[in-house]
Amino acid sequence: MSFQLSELIRARYVLDLIILKNRFSEYASNLRLICNEIQNIRKEYSISQDLYSNDIQNWKTYLHTVDNSLQQEIRIIMDKYTKQMYNYQTEIEQYQKQLNETNQSFRDLQIKYQKSQVDSNVFQTITQNDLEAAQKEIIIQQTELSSLREQISQ
Repeated sequence: MSFQLSELIRARYVLDLIILKNRFSEYASNLRLICNEIQNIRKEYSISQDLYSNDIQNWKTYLHTVDNSLQQEIRIIMDKYTKQMYNYQTEIEQYQKQLNETNQSFRDLQIKYQKSQVDSNVFQTITQNDLEAAQKEIIIQQTELSSLREQISQ
């Protein structure tokens, strides 16, 4: 019986070893599957990271290009409007100068008109006085002529 018991223990030991070996194989197989899945996940992560890195770099490049383009457009527009404003300012200054000259000419004409009015009034007064004196002279001459006619007719 001791032989049977030792055989039984040995068989039990071999059976435990076989079970352990099967479990170890199963764990090793599961571990390989898990390792493969981890490697696949790492590959996918690396690919995704590369794609995202490329996308991010492309977006950065695109945004940088857009930024540069917009800044250039802004500079062009600002230059254009600055030049336009300068031209308008120059035109305004020219118009202001013309207005000042026109106002000065108008004032000069007003002064000349007022002076001519004064001169005209003076000339009119002199002419009126001369006319009145001439009328008086004519009346005197007519009176003398009438007197002379009367004397001649008598």
